[in-house]
Amino acid sequence: NQLGQLAIALHLLSVALAAPAEYIILPPQPVEAVLEVKNKDGITEDNVFSIISELIMCESGGKRGAINPKDVDGRPKYGELQYDLRTWAMWEKEFGFKGNPMDRADAIKMTRLALLAGFGHHWGCFKR
Repeated sequence: NQLGQLAIALHLLSVALAAPAEYIILPPQPVEAVLEVKNKDGITEDNVFSIISELIMCESGGKRGAINPKDVDGRPKYGELQYDLRTWAMWEKEFGFKGNPMDRADAIKMTRLALLAGFGHHWGCFKR
């Protein structure tokens, strides 16, 4: 299981280092695009990267540089993991990590920190 998680992490890192794609405008995501997280005990290091992969596909369809100018809450969201800039700034302070939500590696790192801290409810595609 740890070998599989390492393979996923290495794959995400290799994709993050690739040249950025053009920005893509996304429509609001449908309500039915909700992930069921089966781990009722919480997110762990063993499952966090697979959950991040699923969130990327659900939130942005895996489109690098995705921008949703007006999400369901009326605010814009940025990057593959569809971050609100207010949430990003709050978590930068919370976790002591500075980055850019449009940068794939930064967004994955921030999402890992947030999921492990119990903030999965931030994403519309996350259901516990």
